[in-house]
Amino acid sequence: MGKGFRKFKRKLRFGAFLRALLGGLSVGVIVTAAQWLYAKQTLGDVNLIRFAVVGAIPAAALFLVLLIALLPTDKRLARRLDNHLSFEERAQTMIAFRKDESPMAALQRTDTEERLMKTPRRRLKGVQTWLFAVLPVAAALCMAGTILVPAKEPPAEPPVVDTAWYLTPLQQAKLEKLIAEVSESEMEEEVREETVRLLENLLARLKTTHKENEMRDTVVNTILDIHKTVSEYNLYDLVTDKMSSAPSEVVRALGGSLYTLKPLMINEQLKSLCESLLHTEGRGEVTSQAAGALRQSLSQSGTPETYRLRVALAELADRLDAITDESTEEELNAFRTGAEKLLGDAIAPEATNETMEYYTVETLKSIFGIPSEMLPDDLFDKEYDVSTEGDYKPDDDPDKNHAGGLGSGEVLFGSNDTIYDPEKGEYVTYGKVLRRYHATVLEHIGSGSIPEELEDMLHDYFAKLSNGGAQKED
Repeated sequence: MGKGFRKFKRKLRFGAFLRALLGGLSVGVIVTAAQWLYAKQTLGDVNLIRFAVVGAIPAAALFLVLLIALLPTDKRLARRLDNHLSFEERAQTMIAFRKDESPMAALQRTDTEERLMKTPRRRLKGVQTWLFAVLPVAAALCMAGTILVPAKEPPAEPPVVDTAWYLTPLQQAKLEKLIAEVSESEMEEEVREETVRLLENLLARLKTTHKENEMRDTVVNTILDIHKTVSEYNLYDLVTDKMSSAPSEVVRALGGSLYTLKPLMINEQLKSLCESLLHTEGRGEVTSQAAGALRQSLSQSGTPETYRLRVALAELADRLDAITDESTEEELNAFRTGAEKLLGDAIAPEATNETMEYYTVETLKSIFGIPSEMLPDDLFDKEYDVSTEGDYKPDDDPDKNHAGGLGSGEVLFGSNDTIYDPEKGEYVTYGKVLRRYHATVLEHIGSGSIPEELEDMLHDYFAKLSNGGAQKED
């Protein structure tokens, strides 16, 4: 098409874009104002930017629809030119025969183009962009009205009501019973006395506490103090942490078993070590390197030289040094037997401390309804784990694995079977919940709700798991 036709086409394109833009923006502002007004009347003053983002969606949609609808085609523009400029269908004829190369068609196109070139663009009526100015005005009025409308006062937060609470006779009786159980437990003397003192202070404070939130805070703080007491006295993790990174596979494996605090795990590891040494050439060099790595781990642990586990491991290092290439199977078995007793005696008190701590905490939670969410997630990081997971590697001998457990012959302990833990909502190894089970059993035994013959059976079961550490006294 010629220049005359194109100038009118540019005019209508600009008009179409302007009307689509005004329409889209206006609708976006109206939608934004409507949302904001509703929010001000129901929720109080809110963030305007969020509503503007929502309003941009219909604004963009309407802009595209109007632009597509209003953009002029050649035929639409030709019809409009003929109607508004009285061209008697000249423009439509020009468009219809634009590809016709006959002299008559060429002459008609030339004549029409000359007329269009002489006609000012302003003579083309019907663009009516002013009509779309009504929408921006309406949008501006909506937004101004919304701004002027006062926001509803946001609802005041309800005052925190601390529910009244009083120590019931049943709660007091249960707490006094727990204090007696801790006093008679086999926890080490210093830990036991401090735990009893904390529980007695808790009882005294709860007698004068009359608000539920205050009660919960007091119980939680007592639990944290008990945990701190046991953690500061039990130092085995400082040693096993250094052993886990020792430059000796023997020391790393032994550290992994020590961290479980389970004598049977330690015994199994020592048995595996001695069996491997029996068939190892240059066993003296292996044990000498292990002894050196063990002494290095002890010196880096930061524990006192008189700390019982450090003393036991130092003696174990000396016994490892005594193993030579000529050591017999009998001598290795003697080493294993001595090491089992040496390490078992060293870790048994700490295992008892932590088992009783766990029982105490679970009992306090049960008595006073303390939800787990009020306690740190890592409160019991030092949990028993008698599964085969860890830095150490269990023997591959099939005789030592039965139904997911570890052991030999008819002696089984723990399990690496997975069971569902309702508290965590996931499957965990049996070993990770063993201490919780033990604490629950102790609670039921203490309440007298379990027959004596079953009580003996349960004591025997946990005694086997802890190599006698939980055995019932006759």
